[in-house]
Amino acid sequence: MEPSFLQEKVIAFGPEPLVADYDLVRHEVGGADDGPRSLALIQNAIRLSSNILATDSGQFASQIVGRLLRYQSKVGPSHSITSIIEPWHQRLPGNKDVQRFVTSVVEATENAWLRPLRPTLHQTGTSLRRILQSESGSVLAVAMTPDGRFAAAAHGDNTLKVWDVERGRELRSLGGFGKSDHWQYVNPSNINGIGISADGTLVLSTFGKILKVWDVASGQEVRRLEGHSEDVNDVALSGDGRTAISASADKTLKVWDLGSGRELRTLRGHTSFVYCVALSSDGRIAVSGSADKTLKVWDLGSGRQLRTLRGHTSVVTCVALSDDERIAVSRSNDKTLKVWDTRSGRRLCTLTGHTDWIDDIVLRHDGCLALSSSSDNSLKVWDTRTGRGTRTLAEHQDDVTGIALSKDGRVALSASKDRTLKVWDLDIEDGSYVTEGHAGRTTGVAASAAGGYAISASEDRTIKIWSLMNRGLLRTLTGHADCVNAVAATRDGRLVVSASDDRTLKVWDVTRERELRTLKGHTDGVKGVALSWDGQTAISASADRTIRAWHVESGREIHTMHGDSSDVLSVAMSADGNLAVSVTDSNVRLWDLQNGRELSMIVSNQLGIATATITPDGRLAVYARNFAISDLEGSATAYHFLLKVFDIRDWRELRALVGHAAAVTGVALSEDGRQALSVSDDTTLRVWNLETGALSAIFSCDNSATCCAFADSGNLIIAGDAGGNVHFLRLEQPYARASDASCDL
Repeated sequence: MEPSFLQEKVIAFGPEPLVADYDLVRHEVGGADDGPRSLALIQNAIRLSSNILATDSGQFASQIVGRLLRYQSKVGPSHSITSIIEPWHQRLPGNKDVQRFVTSVVEATENAWLRPLRPTLHQTGTSLRRILQSESGSVLAVAMTPDGRFAAAAHGDNTLKVWDVERGRELRSLGGFGKSDHWQYVNPSNINGIGISADGTLVLSTFGKILKVWDVASGQEVRRLEGHSEDVNDVALSGDGRTAISASADKTLKVWDLGSGRELRTLRGHTSFVYCVALSSDGRIAVSGSADKTLKVWDLGSGRQLRTLRGHTSVVTCVALSDDERIAVSRSNDKTLKVWDTRSGRRLCTLTGHTDWIDDIVLRHDGCLALSSSSDNSLKVWDTRTGRGTRTLAEHQDDVTGIALSKDGRVALSASKDRTLKVWDLDIEDGSYVTEGHAGRTTGVAASAAGGYAISASEDRTIKIWSLMNRGLLRTLTGHADCVNAVAATRDGRLVVSASDDRTLKVWDVTRERELRTLKGHTDGVKGVALSWDGQTAISASADRTIRAWHVESGREIHTMHGDSSDVLSVAMSADGNLAVSVTDSNVRLWDLQNGRELSMIVSNQLGIATATITPDGRLAVYARNFAISDLEGSATAYHFLLKVFDIRDWRELRALVGHAAAVTGVALSEDGRQALSVSDDTTLRVWNLETGALSAIFSCDNSATCCAFADSGNLIIAGDAGGNVHFLRLEQPYARASDASCDL
């Protein structure tokens, strides 16, 4: 299919009909040679991009090219100053069909676009099949129908949502919950209180001391199940959707007839809170886990306790059961997963491998395969017969709070605090593709065109140096004792200055890979740093409510500037080092760095100021503001996320740059002062024309975008995101101006 036709179809009908078209084409082509393989790769690139393309078809080229980078040939010379640690372009051989398709996409693009130069988007060809984007905050729990078609999820804004997993669509939002009684007051890491019937028509959720039954078609609550005297922590449904069982902090479990809402029986035996429960598909056997450190096996027909499983040394918070009720897997706050034979009560094995808390566990119907989710941002697939992990799925960027599995064990759905649900095809053995990046949020980026490198800072306490030539990692600098919040580079590329929550700045010699000196004086975390073009002067912003100017070569403090009663969040400086702007959450101040004197307030007493910068010539300031306005009754709130352009010389606001859908987290300006970059929690990076206020191009990351910088005169852009990625993007014009675009991937 021609890319121009594909783009037109996405514009007209959205991405899902296009995904379906590829199913038809693959069926007609058949076989297992490179042709069908290439079609599958392209189809999955479209599917992985569908959550973005559904609302912004103009990103077709950026998203598709970016998700196929893994299969494109290496091009471009190696950087001269060192070898590359991560030659990502050598991971797989180039796919000629994919290469031709990418070239055609580039040629068909009619507008300016941002071309990814590193594979920092989720790559096609892995187990990851689809991304469901939550507009409602963190996803706290999930349940899925046995056929893997529909799911229900609990979201951070106190709503339940029903999803069409196959098509990637939100079908229904099941009301909102009042703060007085919603189960948000249960520890979120233990919330598994949600279930969905096999046909996807009913959803059952915990709700304080009660359970609510929802009709998906109408979105209405149809009944309440009441009887527990304390909060309900978990719920499970039988395969036919007629029976439910609930686990409560009142130390009991209750069995319910969902049709009538009648309580059938109460199960007593645990001596402390009951945190979790699993039910066999026929509804005959249940297994519960408790704060008394035990699991209990129950016969629901008689209400009789069959046996107690002992072995955990802390609270049992999660349990899963095979269809034939012979195998159970439990999770405990002792940080272990244990596999049990429920008929004998024997512990079969212990599963180890996660590096942080385990949040959820599910079992395939036959009990031979288990999946676990963890606060280490990953899922692990286990063979319960051997006790070995078979693979790790590591595409989430925050705690993986819940997981669901289809009956045949082929489709998994994971929920995360990174505001996504991810759909996994477990038939594909290539679990995930992890490109070189930081182990924590990327907090700052900068670049030196003369030095040929970009730099990034992170919560992982490191600074990374990247080649501008081939985008490979050159080296990692360590030495800070806490989060590194910002970095700056001298124009000649010789020095880098970093700012950290360890209350210091450090000056680094990049070519010699060593720390030259530490700048001390701040009494709280240092949040921002900027350098003059000659590299002689640095300024820093700190949570100690001061701005300090430093002589870089000697490390001597020149000025300490006061004036705010709250943390100083960021600073920026004109090229000549004469002017600076500083930011708190309500003020933007302009400073004369020659004498350390405040010149004026650009913005005063406006809550929600996030960051600001200044053009090299000191003529314009651009600041970001995120704020909300409620009506007089407080029943409606309007949110605003924007940038404002201020003319310092004429002392007037020129224009507002509007378009972000969530908080703006960073802003940068080109050297000529004609373009601006902004990044946001809405995952986007935007390029703006400062003279007109027009949006030039947009690019969506797979995570919240956190920081940005221009790396040259305005075409090469560096950006960081909450997943620790460092994106290299090139602003490209339509094909007529870039006929050789396909040669530099």
